[in-house]
Amino acid sequence: MIATEADIPLIVDLALEAHKGSVWEDFAQADPESIRQSALALMERDDAAVFVCDRGVLMLARFPLWFNHDTLLTSEVFFYATKGGDALMREGRRWADGLMTVCRHDRTDPRLDKLYQRAGFVPIEHTFIGRA
Repeated sequence: MIATEADIPLIVDLALEAHKGSVWEDFAQADPESIRQSALALMERDDAAVFVCDRGVLMLARFPLWFNHDTLLTSEVFFYATKGGDALMREGRRWADGLMTVCRHDRTDPRLDKLYQRAGFVPIEHTFIGRA
């Protein structure tokens, strides 16, 4: 389930699929080459991981919490799954081994909030985007 370079075409396809109809579509076009480079860069890092299944991808990055470096935080970089999302999340949580953030964009089905809460996640912040 850990992604390899051979999984890049699937990751690009899933990311392009996720981008369509998302809030991100209002701000920037999806670029397949950028997606490929981003996935590869995360795969090469010791503090990041990319997990994939037949219809999903989860990209994570881990770093010290900015206000307490004794605490590691793993943050979702990208998560999209139309199938196998639960298995991806289990793998990601095992890898994270500590605090972990997940998110959803504003056009994602709000029922996802309840699934995250049932899994032990609590709302912590709301993120806003705009042009500077």
